[in-house]
Amino acid sequence: MLPKININMKKPLKVKVYQTDWIPGFSAFIKGSVKKNAEAIIGLNLISVLGAVELKEIDKKEVPYVVAKLIMHEVIHALEEWANVEFNEKRVEELIEEYKKE
Repeated sequence: MLPKININMKKPLKVKVYQTDWIPGFSAFIKGSVKKNAEAIIGLNLISVLGAVELKEIDKKEVPYVVAKLIMHEVIHALEEWANVEFNEKRVEELIEEYKKE
């Protein structure tokens, strides 16, 4: 038997990324944004990313790839909400590692 997944296909799912330098960490998915208006809202703390470059924690040549990984991580959380499944940090990180191998 297939698992029951409650997906609302009436509206297209949109992903919006905003620079929000007030959030802790590098990025965040705003929980509830998909359910409310079919828009996955992702905040990207670019100042934190650039601060990590300044502190030599991230090589400046890696910034586009770090940002892509951050956004991909949050988009997966948006898809979890879209499919009405529980958020799973471990599974998200495992999936990102799979993509890195290919």
